[in-house]
Amino acid sequence: LGMPASAELLAIFLDVAERDWRVRTLEALRDLAGRGALEMGAGLKSQLRLLCEDADDDIAGLAGDLLG
Repeated sequence: LGMPASAELLAIFLDVAERDWRVRTLEALRDLAGRGALEMGAGLKSQLRLLCEDADDDIAGLAGDLLG
């Protein structure tokens, strides 16, 4: 098993408090975006906007990159 292959399922992991899970999830979303397979709904965009304000620079940067 691995990370889910859909943005909807991956978005669930963005609410996890553990840093490693958030980073892995954001990287999986980045991979989907790189393949042109990422469809961002309003909920995911909202989660990413919140993560852009995260105190962890890696998380904030990954979220910001996804929002463009």
